[in-house]
Amino acid sequence: MALPNVLKHTLRLPVVGAPLFIVNNVRRVVPVDGGQWVDDSIDIHRLILDSGFVLIERGELEGDDIAPGTLRDSTFWAAYRKN
Repeated sequence: MALPNVLKHTLRLPVVGAPLFIVNNVRRVVPVDGGQWVDDSIDIHRLILDSGFVLIERGELEGDDIAPGTLRDSTFWAAYRKN
């Protein structure tokens, strides 16, 4: 499955030291018919690291007002820097 154009463009940033901040599922999910979501097996964190970024900091969303229940358990935030 193809990556969204904005993500492809961001991962090709040529500027060393350029920061990138994301909030995403640990495993990417995409919408399918019927209002459901399916895991397409793309590990966004690994993809970013393999694209020349280094991890600055990573954490989990906290608080039911931000990410309730299972959403909180399967989501992360991270800051990266282009290496």
